Order: sequence, then structure tokens, then C-alpha cells
Amino acid sequence: PRDRKGVFTGAVMRGVRRAGRKAVVLGTVPTPAVPLAMIQRGAKAGIMATASHNPEGQNGVKAFVGPLATKLYPVDEERLTRRVYERAGRRAENPGGSEGEGEGEGAGEVLPWEAEARRAFVENSCDPYNAWTPAGGPEASKPSENPFSDLLLVVDAAGGSLAGMARDVFDRLGVRRVVEVNGAGSPVNRGGGVVELEQVDWVDERCGDESGKDLSGHAGVAALLEMALGRQADLAAGRLWAAAAVFDGDGDRCILLVYDPFHKGLAILDGDRVGLHLARFLAERNPGVYQG
Repeated sequence: PRDRKGVFTGAVMRGVRRAGRKAVVLGTVPTPAVPLAMIQRGAKAGIMATASHNPEGQNGVKAFVGPLATKLYPVDEERLTRRVYERAGRRAENPGGSEGEGEGEGAGEVLPWEAEARRAFVENSCDPYNAWTPAGGPEASKPSENPFSDLLLVVDAAGGSLAGMARDVFDRLGVRRVVEVNGAGSPVNRGGGVVELEQVDWVDERCGDESGKDLSGHAGVAALLEMALGRQADLAAGRLWAAAAVFDGDGDRCILLVYDPFHKGLAILDGDRVGLHLARFLAERNPGVYQG
């Protein structure tokens, strides 16, 4: 959604075709869907046209290489950037010259794969092996066996690539109620998303952080507080719990907001803190596997 006119994606596809390769086009998908599609198709490389949590007009690319679909290290990105500038310089000196075999427009194919990529991402995210969810889930015969049956969840998609998709994943995992804000059609990374929540640990019921900054304009924060304050009695009694999953524009970063009914505010957990809780959860469930 940040490259609405297809300027960057079009340039990427032309470059791939000029190299005589197949461009498998995934459309608007989160960045993690790119390496997943690479592994499924045995692709040599993957390119995501995005700029993560930057404003819509600031664009770039993220590159992945096979066979394990790993992202380039910074030193490799620097080498690649130097190579691009060197080639651009040679073209400027010799604009009519040929850059080698396979430079003609349309030398390689373009293969649309958007529906398959979106389906694979949702299914992979809901796989119990990847979701790390206890037995049960939405197919459980008893509501008590569904670990998310008492969860009220806000999804802030930042107007980005997870709009609609994240909600579908949580619905399939059996979350009791999912409310999406900053969905399809919203400006990318504006009025929500992860940027305003960086270095924030707590937001009170008046939408202020520790420094007094007003976060009432953050759609995810406002929606979660409105939902939670309306069910305060159930939350305080432990019958429900409320949280928000806040993503960046390209869907590879998430901040978790958890409502505290006793202090009437939101605890903000970045990726490192969420990872720590997941590690403890896995260690407690599988003491013979995860040790130390």
C-alpha cells in the first residue's frame, strides 16, 4: 500500500526480467511472506519493496537470498549498494551501451502468485507448530480448551500489508473478539503503528505515557482503552483479558499492548520482551526440551 503507483515494484520486476529471471509477484503481503514463498518455491532470491515503519513516501527494498531465504547482512547490503552505484556510473558514461546479456525488456517471465502467498502466510501462521498455542484452539469441543476464548484483541495494522490478514489469523486461532483499526485504505504508518510506541513502557487511561505525551491520536491505544474500560468488571474479575497487537507497515514488527485492570492502563511490550515471555512459556511447557 505504500507504493500505490507501482514505481518501486515495477522497477524491481524490470530488473529481474532484464536479468532473464522469473519474477514471482506476491502483491501486497507482509515481509515474512517473502522468505516463506522463497522456501516453498525454491527461489534464488527475494525482494520486498518497503520501508518498514517509515512514512508512505519513503521507500526502499529488503533483499533475501536462498536457499534458506536469509536477509542480507549490513556488510552485504553495503557491497550491493556500491555495485549498484558503480553500474549506474558506467551507464551514465555510456548511455547507449549494452550492460550485457539479458538486458532487453521482457527477457524473463512475470508470474502472479498473490492469492497463493496470502493463503500460505495465513496457514503457516495458524499452524500449531508455529503459533505455539496449547492444545485446543477454535476447534476445541469445550470453550475452556480454547486458550483465546477469553481474549478481547485490537489489531492495529498501521494501514499496511497485514490489513485484514492479521485479523483473519486471530479469528482462525479462536480469539473471542477481534477489532481491526488502521485497516485497508488507511495511510501507512500514520495515526497508529509501532513508531509512536517506541521507548514507551506504560500508557495511562487518559492516553498519556510516562513523559506526559498524548497518545489519544494513536488508533490502537485509543481502541484498546475504549474496549477495556467498557468491560472493566469482567477484566478485573479475570473473566476476560484485553490486548492489542500493533504492527508496522510491512508486518515484520509487532508491539504488544496489555491492559492492566487494576492500574487502568496499558503495559507496552516490545519484541524483545514478548520474546522473553514466549521463551519462559515454552520452557515451562517443555522442561525436558528447553533448559537453562
